[in-house]
Amino acid sequence: MFDIAWSELLVIMVVALVVIGPKDLPRALRVAGSWVRRARGIAAQFQGTVDAMVREADMQDVRRDLRKAQQDFETFSTDPGPIPAGAPTATPTEGPAAIEAEAEHAMMPPRPIETPEPVKTPQDADAPLPPPPNAGSTPS
Repeated sequence: MFDIAWSELLVIMVVALVVIGPKDLPRALRVAGSWVRRARGIAAQFQGTVDAMVREADMQDVRRDLRKAQQDFETFSTDPGPIPAGAPTATPTEGPAAIEAEAEHAMMPPRPIETPEPVKTPQDADAPLPPPPNAGSTPS
């Protein structure tokens, strides 16, 4: 309660009892209570208004970011920009053909890694070649 000690509160009550009097003290406490109730209501209304303003400001930021992203997307989809050197140009960039090309590319299996054949040196020319990998097995 605003950092008021019990002893200070007791002094305030005694002074109020002496100044106001025991007869009018209940009415004065009711009036003080109604003022406190009004002040709390105004504070709650103000807090609600501030919270609504903060939510609206956040929503405006989100809306602004969404509009910017939408404009960036529209700009990118209509103008893909310069094509880098070495990039394939035959692939369509928009429309149903682009979707089909992307799906085709996604379904292609990965290419196997090609291992280079061993380099033959003059010393290897006299040596016998190793047998092929399937030479010892029988077909099933």
